[in-house]
Amino acid sequence: MESHQLAMLLRRAYMNLHRKTNAAVAGDEVTAEQFVLLTLLQEHGPLSQREIVQKAYSDPSTVRAMVVLLQNRGLVSRSVHPSDGRAWLVELTAAGNALQKRLWKATQPVRDYLGESMKPGQAKLLAEILQRWSDPEQSEMGCE
Repeated sequence: MESHQLAMLLRRAYMNLHRKTNAAVAGDEVTAEQFVLLTLLQEHGPLSQREIVQKAYSDPSTVRAMVVLLQNRGLVSRSVHPSDGRAWLVELTAAGNALQKRLWKATQPVRDYLGESMKPGQAKLLAEILQRWSDPEQSEMGCE
């Protein structure tokens, strides 16, 4: 298989997963990206916007826009970071926590599909490969 074909299959798989997740959360007027942000806050507790950028593999302007939108909906709150007065600390509100839990249940079939579509051992191998490819310290791709 040519590397271009592999890259296109990877993109296709990501887009399929993205569409399935968007469909699962659309009833609550949330996007897959916003669900990721809510889930990061549920898993890690309050985070700075910079930490959200790093953990979500996103960019600062996208994260800022999502945080403002979610804040306007009462799903997250922002406060001045206690040790860095220039940074914002973002955390789930009670409404955001409740929504994240509901969305987690709604997206369970997507996660089930991922696990059930592989033979034993394949998920671990795929995770290792994806981790290697997504490691920012790896410069082997030559795209810098």
